[in-house]
Amino acid sequence: MVTDLQTKVEKYETKAAQCEQSARQAPDEPERAFYQELANYYGAVATDFRQVIEKRKAALEGRPALNNAVPPSDHIPLRRLVRFPSAARF
Repeated sequence: MVTDLQTKVEKYETKAAQCEQSARQAPDEPERAFYQELANYYGAVATDFRQVIEKRKAALEGRPALNNAVPPSDHIPLRRLVRFPSAARF
């Protein structure tokens, strides 16, 4: 189970990095903002999966999860924030 979650962390970290690269290469500000917001979203999803992994590991080891962990991100579905260009297929 933790291995599956770790795979998801890596997947979303990769997507975040790809979007950051796209943001740097974007020709105009709206496109840069779009890809940067997408990168932030994917980064937050990866963080959430890391927190789930930590909590599950703590539960398996019989210890409390870290209290100083990053609080879960407040996810707002991206489709409500921005319109996806048809070329963006992540």
